Formats: sequence, structure tokens, C-alpha cells
Amino acid sequence: MNRPTVFISRDKSSLSIFNEMDKKGEILLKGYSLLEFSSMHFDTIPDSDWIFFYSKNAVKFFSKKIDRSTIQRPCACMGIGTAKFAQELGWNVEFVGKGSPHEIALTFLGKAKNKRVLFPRALHSKKSIQTLLENEITFLDLVVYENKKKKKFPHPHADFLIFTSPLNVEAYLDLYPLKDESIMAIGTTTEQKLLEYSLKNVLVSPEPNEKALADFLQQLL
Repeated sequence: MNRPTVFISRDKSSLSIFNEMDKKGEILLKGYSLLEFSSMHFDTIPDSDWIFFYSKNAVKFFSKKIDRSTIQRPCACMGIGTAKFAQELGWNVEFVGKGSPHEIALTFLGKAKNKRVLFPRALHSKKSIQTLLENEITFLDLVVYENKKKKKFPHPHADFLIFTSPLNVEAYLDLYPLKDESIMAIGTTTEQKLLEYSLKNVLVSPEPNEKALADFLQQLL
């Protein structure tokens, strides 16, 4: 039986679990981001009780411009992949999100209610946690990088298309129509973007991280 081809809208080098599945012959993996990333200038870093990171890129671009005292602040991360990356750079990770954005927001509120929380983020971020907690915390918004759609990239010709952000969905559908591929979203915000294109039968990972995605895919296979 031929192994299924799986495309994920992240660079293949960052997909450790899926690369293992590829090496074992379970899938044929194709992975590349459909976005371009660039640093954005910011002058000041507001004082805060917490720093909340949505993604590895937020950690990466913010960390390039901060001093040692900032990195010692308690930080929260949307998921385990972002948390591991932050810890590797020396961040004091005291909260790791699990579940849907709504579940993560409610759990984080137990630690951050009425606190000042800084959100270094992408220009086109959906700001899911900020939106859910806007009346419960003082959120400090800081755009640290730009994420924009690539205008050209190869067609993956895959059996499964796994989208990791709403902007990746837009980038793909700007160039290529969907045919009979199985469509998977990393989370509910990405699912909502797919539904805006009138797509049906969108599969959604139980949690917005690589391990949950991989486990879900293995169940489907």
C-alpha cells in the first residue's frame, strides 16, 4: 500500500514528530511555510507581570531585542512547541497552554487575572487570548514581526493538507484550488478561516501543537 503524502504549512526542519513518521515509512512528508517573516521595529518594552507568546516566531523576533532582565520575567506560551523553544533561549516559562484557545485563556486567567500581560505578536495575529481576556487582564500589545503571504510556492500534490494558521490557508487558496484532499486545521481559528471558504468536513486537531496533530493523523491513517 502506498504511503499517504502529507503537506504541512511549516518548514519541514521544524517538524520532528512528522519527520520520524516519514523515516518510518508511515507518510511521505512535505513541509514548507506559505508565509514570509520579517522583524518589525519597536523602541520600548512595557513593564508587565507576564509575557505571553503565541508562537516560536514571536519568541524569536522578540528575543533579539531584549535585555537579560526582560527574559527573567514569567512567560506563558500558547503550546508545548513554543514553550520548549522559549526555554532553549533562557525564558522563564511558567505557563504552557493546553487545549483550545478558549481553554487556554481560562486556565491562564487563573494566574493572570488583573495582571499586566505583554503580548509580543505578529502583525496579522488573530489575538485570540487577548480578545478572550480583554476584560480580565491589562493587555499590552506589541507587534514584533510581520507575517505575509508568499506569492509563489510549489503545489504540494498531497493526500492530506494540514494548515497551521489562517494566513497559511489564505496563501494556499490564493494560488491553488482544493480537489479531493483531506483538510486538517491545527486549531479553531484556522478551522474558522477554512469554513469561510465554504469548505466542509474540515478535521481539527484536539490541541494546537505538533504532537496532537501527529496523534490525530495517525488515528485517521
